[in-house]
Amino acid sequence: MKKLSFTLIAIFLLFGLTEASSINDPILNFPTNNSNTLDIWGHSSPDEVLKRRKRRPGRRNIYQKGKSFVAFGYGYPNFSFNYLMTYGRTMAFSLEPSLYADFKNSTLGVFHFRYEYALWDIFGISMRTRFSNYDVSWNLLVPGFDEDGNEITKKIKSGYNGITADMTVRIDWHIYTSMKIDLYTGMGFGYSFNMMNYYTSDKELAKDPNKDLPYFTIPVAFEATTGIRYFFTPGFGIYAEIGYAQSAAELGLTFRF
Repeated sequence: MKKLSFTLIAIFLLFGLTEASSINDPILNFPTNNSNTLDIWGHSSPDEVLKRRKRRPGRRNIYQKGKSFVAFGYGYPNFSFNYLMTYGRTMAFSLEPSLYADFKNSTLGVFHFRYEYALWDIFGISMRTRFSNYDVSWNLLVPGFDEDGNEITKKIKSGYNGITADMTVRIDWHIYTSMKIDLYTGMGFGYSFNMMNYYTSDKELAKDPNKDLPYFTIPVAFEATTGIRYFFTPGFGIYAEIGYAQSAAELGLTFRF
């Protein structure tokens, strides 16, 4: 009986020493191979670490303070004021089919280039440039006679061509970001360069029909779009935007560094 009592007392003492040692030794309770956390006894509880991470938003997001983004893309359709105004100058010609025919309209661009710097985790500033050109042409119908004295209609090709180049400074608000997705919206203002030229294959017969109509441009560039970026890798992705930035929609490539 006495041997059994001494055995039980020894077991209880050994169990107590083991428990006391485990309470003071954090290694038995938390792994020490995670150098990114301090979730061990005597430092921070898991709840405190979670709160600390919430106070530092965006650290794992693709859009972070101090990062730079470069992108280039193509926009469609061309809604530049210069092109729309030129196209409007030729609309009246369609009311005179006996004088004007074979209207053609073509544009190249809008080409978009931009650089953005992340000022904060949700706000950035960017410098944007874009370029487009256009050509609006028609045939002027001029009555005449051939070498045999037969009545003919001579076609004289004429038209307008021009370019528009904008440069804007823009502020973007990044509404939602993750490891691969960046959703943003922004607005910018800047300078717009516009040029229009009249051309014809016969300067004697085909004068500019709008020579008495004043031509004016607005040297102020404006843009307001909403866009999304999707990154295949931390440094490369694609983007799409809708709104107004000389074009109504654009798609292109983006790079992060």
